[in-house]
Amino acid sequence: MIENITLKGQYTIQAIDRKGSILWQREVDNMLMNTVKSFYKTALVSESSPGFKLKYFAFGDGTTAPSRNQTQLASEKFRKQTTAFDTSAASSVKSTIVVGYDDANDFIIREIGAFCGDGATAAANTGIMLSRVVLSEPIEKNENMQLNIVRTDTVSI
Repeated sequence: MIENITLKGQYTIQAIDRKGSILWQREVDNMLMNTVKSFYKTALVSESSPGFKLKYFAFGDGTTAPSRNQTQLASEKFRKQTTAFDTSAASSVKSTIVVGYDDANDFIIREIGAFCGDGATAAANTGIMLSRVVLSEPIEKNENMQLNIVRTDTVSI
């Protein structure tokens, strides 16, 4: 018998105006990095895994195409700590952040990365990058827009 495990990550991004109205919503698939395979193998054989918990979302203005061996965003400009996790579904985890009205207004968001590991901090380029996406529609965020971002990681067997 052959069994396959599939991992998939997807972002749902909503732009909200100051009145609470949804300006737009986008669904964006991301690329998982090679580090995900390493984490999986380590978790199976180690009593202490290297900290797989998703800690930060990072945003940048880089346009380099994603590849599985990348360890950082091409040009990280802003980072925000994960604010909530939802594990109620049997085969997925949802990680949520809010990029507030006053956050990330000084550049066009072209790339998003998810970072974990004991070394992931609020400082740029720290931690282990789990995934990266380059947006086909860059986000021109401003002080009248908040971003609600949910990253859903789904496992199927």
